[in-house]
Amino acid sequence: MNSKGIIQILGYSLIFVNIFFLNVIVHEIGHYLTAEHYNLEPEIEFDFGSVGDSGFGFSGTPIASTSFNEPNNGDVLAAIVLTGPLFNLILGVIFFMIFVFYRDNEYIREVVIIGFIVSISSFLMNLIPIEGSDGSLLLGLI
Repeated sequence: MNSKGIIQILGYSLIFVNIFFLNVIVHEIGHYLTAEHYNLEPEIEFDFGSVGDSGFGFSGTPIASTSFNEPNNGDVLAAIVLTGPLFNLILGVIFFMIFVFYRDNEYIREVVIIGFIVSISSFLMNLIPIEGSDGSLLLGLI
């Protein structure tokens, strides 16, 4: 592999990591804004230092979480839980719209394709009902 290929891989990796963290932040902001709307005194905690400890698999240290006072209504909790993934979906749609308007620009096109894939994947992964995910909380409310 030549040096240009290595630089491209490093560049794409850097773009991926930044878009991943953007999705984490946007996701938690979704939870926060909905909990704030219902006056549940939300707090967001980010622990990006634990990223190396998270490892691969379905068990690990969360890098972000939103806590809030317990709502009196299951519908309110469902709304709070759903807005995190919904914000990832909205971010994916924004990346897609940028792609539509700037697909002729090679550099923008590649970045927004990565952004779209990461955002839609974040949306879908958060809805899978595995322990600790938004999907498991939603399943518990059904």
